[in-house]
Amino acid sequence: MSAILKMFKLLLSFLPTLSAIKLTSSAPKVPTILVYNDFGAAEYVVGDPGFFKAQLQPSLPFPAQISFIDHQGIIAGDWKESTDILLMPGGFDRGYCKYLNGKGNEQIKSFINDYGGKYLGFCAGSYYASQRCVFDMFNFRGDNAIIGERELSFFPGDAEGPVLGPYNAENMLTSKIAFIKANEETYPCYYNGGPFFRGAEGMDNLGVRVLGTYENNQYPTVKGLPAIVEINVPSSSSSNKNGKVILCGAHPEVSDEWLKRITKEVPNADKSFLEQQIIPPLQNQRYRHLMGYLVQRLLGSDVSTRSKL
Repeated sequence: MSAILKMFKLLLSFLPTLSAIKLTSSAPKVPTILVYNDFGAAEYVVGDPGFFKAQLQPSLPFPAQISFIDHQGIIAGDWKESTDILLMPGGFDRGYCKYLNGKGNEQIKSFINDYGGKYLGFCAGSYYASQRCVFDMFNFRGDNAIIGERELSFFPGDAEGPVLGPYNAENMLTSKIAFIKANEETYPCYYNGGPFFRGAEGMDNLGVRVLGTYENNQYPTVKGLPAIVEINVPSSSSSNKNGKVILCGAHPEVSDEWLKRITKEVPNADKSFLEQQIIPPLQNQRYRHLMGYLVQRLLGSDVSTRSKL
């Protein structure tokens, strides 16, 4: 009996030490994706954010919290610490410039540079995040060209387009399927007016890596041009959390379900064109795999909460 009592007292002596141990959960943080939804963003976001969110989630490699933000929210800046990815969708980048130039872009750059944030830009969102938007190909040559410096300048060069043929914002007839080679596979994606990233192949010393190339055989001069770039942005704060930016000229965020939906709203010529040439190649859902790959590249296994020190 005395031996049992001694053992019991010995165990009691360890209790203060055990109670001082702080147990932590190893469960991963659910990543937060903030989608810009304001002037400049395309109809597939602005028209029905809930539908866009429902279509985006299946393309992600893990469950995520998807929310939306307007230019006033961006300027307020209180989103930076809790956000993992800022997604700038397609649309028209001069709309983004109108409300985000100056204070808005300062907050976006702070998110990347100071908080180790991640930026994912598609089409207009990639023109917007490059040093220059150069919209001067096909039917935008000469006096029709749209060329201008951009404040974010994450890609240190020209985003130039429309790379896969003429563009017309008034209808869907300039839509195309971009075939993009990335991660040793080729993915069909919706495309309408996006850029390639001039000179990206020679920018390794600037932290730029080509992740994907256009592989459309009908455009021999375009085949092999950079369609997706990744830019590593060194931290400018004591946090040592490097930012990362991925820009894509096509639209893996646009679903075949959204395209089916709008066939009920567009003129008959657009409807037939979408149903016969654009929607069928997307129904294998492989564009979703590309979207998942890009998000995985941005976050990897690290989705821990960041803070500015």
